[in-house]
Amino acid sequence: FSGSVASQGEDVALDLSFQTPGTSFGDMLSLVPSVYANDFAALQASGRMRVEGFVRGTYGPGAFPAFTLNATVEGGRFRYPDLPLPAREIGAVLAITNPGGDADSTVVTLERFHVVIGSDPIDASFTLRTPVSDPLLDLRAHGTVRLADLARTVKMPDVQQLDGVLSADVTVRTRYSALDAGSYEQVAASGTVAASGIALRTASLAHPIEIEEARLQLSPQHAELTSFRGKLGSSPVQASGRLDNL
Repeated sequence: FSGSVASQGEDVALDLSFQTPGTSFGDMLSLVPSVYANDFAALQASGRMRVEGFVRGTYGPGAFPAFTLNATVEGGRFRYPDLPLPAREIGAVLAITNPGGDADSTVVTLERFHVVIGSDPIDASFTLRTPVSDPLLDLRAHGTVRLADLARTVKMPDVQQLDGVLSADVTVRTRYSALDAGSYEQVAASGTVAASGIALRTASLAHPIEIEEARLQLSPQHAELTSFRGKLGSSPVQASGRLDNL
């Protein structure tokens, strides 16, 4: 950090800039509680990251400063020595900006997120505007997760069994006010979320959960559950129908 902080009556005058002194991707991973709590010292990590930004202006009851935070990750990779699979090809481009004057002018843009778990890539991006008055969200996510590969990549001490495949190809663009008013013609939502062969058994679950097949189809008005077959303990469950106000 460099710059100055000064008192101006009820306000605080800020003129600060900051950047990361190092470029180790492992430094960023140390900020993730679930990663840090599980043998972080043994984690093998590589890749480059950078965080930089500034805060300029006054902060107080009637004032809000301008700020920018930019973060990038390139070629990120991590692996626990006692687990067989690494998370690899991790990349991200994140920007959080505000021109000053109002917290509602903040814009959060995750231009790109990418990671490969096992042999499957996962990609996502989103933009958030007017987060205080009426959040406008533009979200895209695409990818497949083989849960057995996830269990061989990330430590989950409570999990005794994790299998199956989750896949998603989803696009959503909407304002909160449109959802709140039921004005679904102003909602852009499309895509599917699917699951197959899911088996979950943990020490904290009284009964194991199995999902043979599930498929959720998104539309602006509702989410259509086109199929669901599974088990809770030894009890079979089948369902289909519609989820409103998702």
